[in-house]
Amino acid sequence: VNIDFSPVAIEKMRVRNVGSRPEMHWHVADARDMAEFRSGSFDLVFDKSTLDAVAAMKCHVDTIKLLAEVSRILRPGGVYFLVTLNQTLINDPEKMLCMPFLAFDVDTIKLGTRLDCACICCRKLADADEQRHAHLPSALQMAADLDVAAAANSHNTQHEGEVHPAPHPPRTTTLDLSKTHTIAEVSAELSAWCDTNENASKTTVCSAFAAFLTTLPRLLSAGQSRVWRTARESGSAQTSPDTMPSTAQELMQYCTDARDLLWSFNHDTGNFEDACCDGNQLQNGES
Repeated sequence: VNIDFSPVAIEKMRVRNVGSRPEMHWHVADARDMAEFRSGSFDLVFDKSTLDAVAAMKCHVDTIKLLAEVSRILRPGGVYFLVTLNQTLINDPEKMLCMPFLAFDVDTIKLGTRLDCACICCRKLADADEQRHAHLPSALQMAADLDVAAAANSHNTQHEGEVHPAPHPPRTTTLDLSKTHTIAEVSAELSAWCDTNENASKTTVCSAFAAFLTTLPRLLSAGQSRVWRTARESGSAQTSPDTMPSTAQELMQYCTDARDLLWSFNHDTGNFEDACCDGNQLQNGES
């Protein structure tokens, strides 16, 4: 069975193969929603850069849907065989292919070609369907939050080649995080604030830093809070109280270090909801 969402591509391939490969079937379908195929009905799913294309669109929900559908239609023990050029995925496939809503045993075979591509073999484990049912709703919600945050950040970014009138000086330099509900939203708001206030005074930066520190605790899980408190007390990851940022650039670096600290903790514990701290983590195929 072969699928593509382009009717033109499907018809061309059907005509090309009708005589030499009559056993092949050709369907116009969307890999993000393969409802026409029963769960557990395939032994093998072969993907030639489809995941690359979807991830490149930087829509996190679509990436999650694609992987979830692949897992659904595979039988336990079935194989998702992925050919990819995505270097982030090749170097660390577990980040995307071992999220809690997936249950794959992953092997990577790097091919010695000038294209620097690889084949990734993902074998579906026995408890994969239970894991998908348990964790997919929260994974989709977090992906949706990341897409909203990324869209808001993109709206505030000037694209190369565009001409905009000089912006008016901001009426306020206060960082307001009171309406944020996720770490992704905090990251987007703080990034936008640092871009707008790159020449802010030390006093203004310290005020923004205080807003960040008072907002973060209400968004952290108990485990995250313990890691964050320990890191600040020990001074690891540049999160010591002694490393008070004095410029917008230093504030952004502080928050990046904090994000990476929390990401490392949640990547190790497999907590997808808390691990996705901001939109940058899903760029270039990361998750």
